[in-house]
Amino acid sequence: MKIGKPIQKKILKNNKEYNFYKEEYEKYILKYQNLIKNLDEKNNKKIVMYENSLSKINELMIKTDNLQKQLPLLEKALEEIKNVDKIYKVNELINIINTLKMNEKIVKEENKYLKNTIKELRDTNKKYEDKLNNSENLLNKENNFYKKEYENILKREEEYHNIINKLLENNLISIQEKQKLYENIIKEYKLQKLNIAYVLSGFPTLSETFVINELRWLVKHGYNVKVLCYNNPPNPIKLDFNLEVIRFDKSGNPAENLEKLLIEHDINLIHSHFVFPTGTLYTYPIATKLKIPFTLFAHAFDIFVKENDKKNNISEISKSKYCKGIFTLSNYHKNYLMSRDVPENKIILTRQATEYQIHPLKEKNRKIKKIVSISRFVEKKGIDILIETAKILENENYEFSIYGFGILEDELKKQIKKLKLKNIKVKGSLENPKEVKKVFDTSDLLVSPCRIAKNGDRDGIPTVMFESMAYGVPVLTTNVSAIPEVIIDGKNGFLVKPNNPYELARKIREINSKSPEEIVKIRKNAQFDVQNISSIKKTMTTLLNTWSTTN
Repeated sequence: MKIGKPIQKKILKNNKEYNFYKEEYEKYILKYQNLIKNLDEKNNKKIVMYENSLSKINELMIKTDNLQKQLPLLEKALEEIKNVDKIYKVNELINIINTLKMNEKIVKEENKYLKNTIKELRDTNKKYEDKLNNSENLLNKENNFYKKEYENILKREEEYHNIINKLLENNLISIQEKQKLYENIIKEYKLQKLNIAYVLSGFPTLSETFVINELRWLVKHGYNVKVLCYNNPPNPIKLDFNLEVIRFDKSGNPAENLEKLLIEHDINLIHSHFVFPTGTLYTYPIATKLKIPFTLFAHAFDIFVKENDKKNNISEISKSKYCKGIFTLSNYHKNYLMSRDVPENKIILTRQATEYQIHPLKEKNRKIKKIVSISRFVEKKGIDILIETAKILENENYEFSIYGFGILEDELKKQIKKLKLKNIKVKGSLENPKEVKKVFDTSDLLVSPCRIAKNGDRDGIPTVMFESMAYGVPVLTTNVSAIPEVIIDGKNGFLVKPNNPYELARKIREINSKSPEEIVKIRKNAQFDVQNISSIKKTMTTLLNTWSTTN
C-alpha cells in the first residue's frame, strides 16, 4: 500500500533535520578534539622549556654557591697580597673577583627571569585550563542539547511510524473486510445459481433424518434442490416442508433414466449419501459423463461392509476431477478412507445434519431402572448382547425396552422367548419425534451395545446417542469405530468393550451404584458436549463451502 504524500514529506523533513543535527554535532566534536590536540602540543613545548630552564638555574645556582664559598678566601688572599706585596698578579685576581661578582649578578638576573618565565607559564597554563574547562562545559551543554534534539527526532519519528502503521493497518483491515465481503457475495451468487440434485436410494426414511434435515434447511434458505431416488422406503415418513421428489425407474436402464432427469432439470451439482450403491452405480458414472460436479457422504455400511468395500470403487471416485469432496463423520472414518487410497485433501469431516434441542433435566433421584435401546435390528447393533445382559440382570429389578425394526426382529423375539425373560420387551419402531421424546422422558439409561459385524459393517456414531445426550439420558455404549471420539467414559457417558454381556451387566451395576449427584454431572456434561459436537448449521456450512468451489 502507498503512503500518502503529506506523510512522506513529514518523514523526509524529519530525516533532513536529523542528518543536519548529526553533522553539526560531529563537526563540533572534531573541532573540540583539534583544540585539545593543539593545546596539548603547546603545553608540552612550554613544559620542555620550563624543565630546561630549571636545569640551567640549578647549574648556575650550584656555581654561584661555589663562588660565594670561595669569595671570602679570595678576598682574604687579595688582602694578604696587598699587604705583603707578593709577586702574584693582584690585578688578575681582582679581575677574577670582579668576573665572579659579575657572574653572580648575571645568575641573579637569569634566576629572576626564569622565575618570571615560570610564573608566566603557570599563568598561561591556568588560562588554558580555564579555557578547556569552559570549552568542556560548552561541549557538554551542546552535547546535551543535541542529544535531547536527537531524542525528540526519534520520538517524532516513532509517532509518525505509529501513525503510518495505524493507517496501513486500518486500510488493510478495510481491504480484508471488503475482500471477505466480495468473496461471500461471489460464493452466495455461485450457490444461488446451483440446481442441486440429491440422488438417493430411498426417501424419506426415519432412519435417515439427517438427509431430511439437510433438505429442509436448503429449502428454507431458498436453494434450488430436488430429490431423485429409485426406491420406495418400507416405512416412509411425511415431510413437513415442500420438496420435489422424483422417482426414476430402476428397471431397464436406471442410469440412463437418471441421466435424462438430470439433463431435463438442468442439474449442475449432485450430492449423494452413501458411497455404495448410490454413489458408485449412479452418481459417479453419470456425473462424469455429463461433466457435473458431485460430492458424496460416506457413512458406515457403504464403506465398512466387506462386500461394499470391494465394490464401492472409492479410490477412483475420489480422484475424479468432478469429485469435489467426500464428506464423512470422524477421524476414524477419515483414516479408514485414507487406507483405501482416498486423497486426504478430498476428505471433509463433518457431523450428520442433526439438530439436538437441549431438554431441561428432570431431576431423577431414583436409581437406574428403566433401560432403553433404540436402533435397527441388525447385527452391528448388538441387540442380542443386550438380551443376554437382561438375562444376567434378570433378578435385579431392571426393565429393558427395545425400540426399532429390521431383519433380525423375529430372531431377537425368539431369543427372548427362549430365555424366558420378562424384564425385556420389543416394542416396535418410533414413528415421530413426539414418540422419541416420550421414551426418553421415561428412561434412565440408553444402552447401545454396538459391535463390528461379521461382514465388516459397523456404526460410525449412532445418531440416537446424540439424541439421548440432548435429553440428558446417560449413554452406555462400546468403544468401537468412532464412538470414543464422542463418548468419554465417566465424563459424558460410559464405555465398555463390545460382545461381552457380563461386562455390560457389570457396567450397569456400576452406574446404578453412583450417587444422584454424579449422574447429574455426567448428564450435564453430555448436554454441554452435544451442543458443540453437531448442528444442522455447522454441517450445512461445511457442505455449502465445498459446493461454492464448483464452477
